[in-house]
Amino acid sequence: MKNDIEYIVSCEVSDLQTIRSLVSPKYNLQKVKRQFVDTSNDSAKLLENLLVKQHDDSLFIIILKN
Repeated sequence: MKNDIEYIVSCEVSDLQTIRSLVSPKYNLQKVKRQFVDTSNDSAKLLENLLVKQHDDSLFIIILKN
């Protein structure tokens, strides 16, 4: 898939929608996406990283909203 995308881009096609429409018939994109993406608790990881940054840098402020 990477080679196909590189070829399409080398033909000066840079619009994501066009690239997706050209690649979609050949590959099941949702299956590939689920296989390589780790979405386990992304928001919790982000909050954890922000809280660590706040702890390390007194000028970094996080305002939590309910």
